[in-house]
Amino acid sequence: NALIAMRRKRRVNDREILRAFNISQGIAVRLVPVEIPAAIKIAIRFNIYAYDAFYLQCCIENRLPLISLDGHMCGVAENLGIKVVK
Repeated sequence: NALIAMRRKRRVNDREILRAFNISQGIAVRLVPVEIPAAIKIAIRFNIYAYDAFYLQCCIENRLPLISLDGHMCGVAENLGIKVVK
């Protein structure tokens, strides 16, 4: 999603998107549970999608920074005391 957003802003071309995606496949991913009721409270409080709130709740529970290009989501994260990496 971030790559497509960057393409729309003409920051990357199609070849760069595919290359970045291929590189990203080497990133280790660990699935972790998230307290859904707490995430839903975040979604309601900030009027955001539950999907976004799940990421924020994951950051809170695991004491991790949020990495995002979404300015609004970064603002919510900062409001929640989550470190943001843009």
